[in-house]
Amino acid sequence: MNVKERLIEDWEDTKDVILFSWTSFLVNDIWDYLQLPNQLVCPEFISADIIGQLCIFEYEKRLSVFSQSPHKCNVCFDEYKGSLCMQFLPCDHVFCKVCMKSYFEVLINSGDVNQLLCPNDKCDSIALPTQVKELVQSDLYERYERFLLQRLWTKCQTL
Repeated sequence: MNVKERLIEDWEDTKDVILFSWTSFLVNDIWDYLQLPNQLVCPEFISADIIGQLCIFEYEKRLSVFSQSPHKCNVCFDEYKGSLCMQFLPCDHVFCKVCMKSYFEVLINSGDVNQLLCPNDKCDSIALPTQVKELVQSDLYERYERFLLQRLWTKCQTL
């Protein structure tokens, strides 16, 4: 079966969110499917702008799928819709926002902002400031920012 036939078969099987499925296939699986070495040679007609738009589309689609899908919190072990969860990157560990809010509050109140790590055992992914800001009260977030700036200032002085 050639690539065109494969794409048509995908369309006939799903008839839903096909652009995402096709893009995923063309980005992730095409080399294996064609049994070619995994090298990307972009034709000249594919601009950086088009690639950027496809990356944004893929990110937004993944976020949409994540938001609608059920996820199990690795702290309380309850299941929540993705929109009620937070995902650490790049590890992809998922926790409910209620558990993460409490976790962040305890660490920030104790001044331990260096340790806003993924709570999964032996994981070193760090919470993004935007994730922290979404979950904690504004005064606590300002305290978090002050701790971060203080830490940065101290590091700069030692250089």
